[in-house]
Amino acid sequence: MVNSSKTYTELLGGDWKDLLKLCAFSSGVVCSLATLVLGGVYFINSIHNMDKFSNKNYRINTILDSERIHFYESWNNSKNYLDVVSKDGFKISYVDDIGNDLKLDKIIISTDEGKIVYSNSDNGFISLFVKGQKNFDSYLNKISEEKIRLDHEEFNNKFNTLDKFIK
Repeated sequence: MVNSSKTYTELLGGDWKDLLKLCAFSSGVVCSLATLVLGGVYFINSIHNMDKFSNKNYRINTILDSERIHFYESWNNSKNYLDVVSKDGFKISYVDDIGNDLKLDKIIISTDEGKIVYSNSDNGFISLFVKGQKNFDSYLNKISEEKIRLDHEEFNNKFNTLDKFIK
């Protein structure tokens, strides 16, 4: 046990660093309890803050201008992916995996022969990332326009259905 004048109750109500010290020097039961409590707090906080950092207004999986467009996020909304597949099967994946700021961190080009991953940390690909960011932003604009069109279409369908019931 820990040589401390603090009781478990005082430690649980005190600083989290004290709780970790207790965990490091005490029995497995207290350590497991502390791990569960801290893990639970982290999980609840993650769930609570998910939508704050979400780009859910871009989530889509459809065909636009003969290209398959799929925008999705990682399970915790920390990474954004935009996959664009042309009608000839050529695939480009735009990846924002640092900072959730819709700024490209990777571009992945896939063909039948394999895939190539470009990272913006490589200075040799600056022009590729400038053009890639422009394309990425253009796709985000197309997605926004499509979402607005779909919202208007849904509204009109509901209005027409309501109109049929009124007549």
